[in-house]
Amino acid sequence: MISPDGTPKLAKLINKKYPGELIEACWGDTLVVSVKNSLKTNGTTIHWHGIRQLNSNQMDGVNGITQCPTANGETLVYKFKLTQYGHTWYHSHYSSQYSDGVAAPLLIHGPHSSNWTEEFPPIIVNDWIHKSAFEEFHKEIAGGTTADGKAILPQMDSILVGGVGKFNGSGSLYQQTFEAGKKYLIRIINGSTGLHFHFSLDNHIMTVVSMDFVPIKPYTTNSLSVGIGQRYGVIIEAKPTTKSSNGKYWIRTEYTDQNGCNTPLTGIPNPTTTDLDLQRTGIISYSDAGSGDPTTSRQPATVGCSDEPYASLSPIVEWNVTVPQNDVKGNTYEAGLDLSNRDKWHGAVNRWSITDTPMWLNMADPTILNLANTTWNPEYAVVKYDYNADKGFVYMVISSGPVSGSTNAIRKVPAQHPIHLHVSPRTS
Repeated sequence: MISPDGTPKLAKLINKKYPGELIEACWGDTLVVSVKNSLKTNGTTIHWHGIRQLNSNQMDGVNGITQCPTANGETLVYKFKLTQYGHTWYHSHYSSQYSDGVAAPLLIHGPHSSNWTEEFPPIIVNDWIHKSAFEEFHKEIAGGTTADGKAILPQMDSILVGGVGKFNGSGSLYQQTFEAGKKYLIRIINGSTGLHFHFSLDNHIMTVVSMDFVPIKPYTTNSLSVGIGQRYGVIIEAKPTTKSSNGKYWIRTEYTDQNGCNTPLTGIPNPTTTDLDLQRTGIISYSDAGSGDPTTSRQPATVGCSDEPYASLSPIVEWNVTVPQNDVKGNTYEAGLDLSNRDKWHGAVNRWSITDTPMWLNMADPTILNLANTTWNPEYAVVKYDYNADKGFVYMVISSGPVSGSTNAIRKVPAQHPIHLHVSPRTS
């Protein structure tokens, strides 16, 4: 039982901590991690988010795809080469376990695109739920409506920063100290289940220096848009644009529920109107700070679910791709919650899908063991493609919800959620 926001929750944890242990390594190292499953009623796996598993796909940690779940009492050793650098996180890929606490930061030391003086440990920012995530997110597939006709959706409760937060006045805020004149490297990870947020520090400008595992040409902003699973590195100089009266400044992780961007959190139900102060989730205090809470106000910023401007995300080392070797139109897919075939699938529930059928997995027979198949279980969502390594890249276009002008009769509800690949030498 843990209470990171002041409310007790029966959680699933890594080494009895939330977040779990920070793993640190260097670019080029071989990482070896032993994972024992002590959960009595669940299998588990550990996924290394965004790690390029070149020649080590079996270490990606996705149950039903790259491995069978590790059973209670059993141990699996993950071993792979670190060919990227930067910060990320590792988390369970078994059902909703990471939403219940099975998540932790991973830091791979390497070059940076700008200079800094001090660094903070990587910070996981995430939505948090008091109930079992397994129970709450069953609502998503079970469907149903309220008395006034609104869809019954799963809801998270609060926002945690570095494993702490507040809910209905209880709990605590994330806190760190600045020394005037120093430049601080802050590594941000969105470890949420359903929350896209904007990160900011009152009266300070952020210099963004990395996105996911890619060092980028530095650019400045006062509010950083971070999608689920995304990671950004920012440098903040301890030199406020306007000094506060007591040397303290609010950290804000703001979200909006407008235009389907997010489902409101129970502890912050009106994020864009009356609950702005409830999205103050941390405090930076200068070394000579006085007493009391910060007296600063939020900086002007439009909060939404769009990525950072693509023109700003310019890598230091360019990654060049070829023209596609495939028919892009024929490899365009509509991703979403399928509401058209509720009675067709197992359990008579809604299902998320990218193709016109959901993907059914046999946990005891992961797909990595079936790559040489000439026929597949018809309930697997398999797209056959004869890839030619000499002809360059294959493009997949994935739309959130229907593609403009689509004639597909299957109704899919879109979601604001980044997508990355598993069982591939290239992951994002």
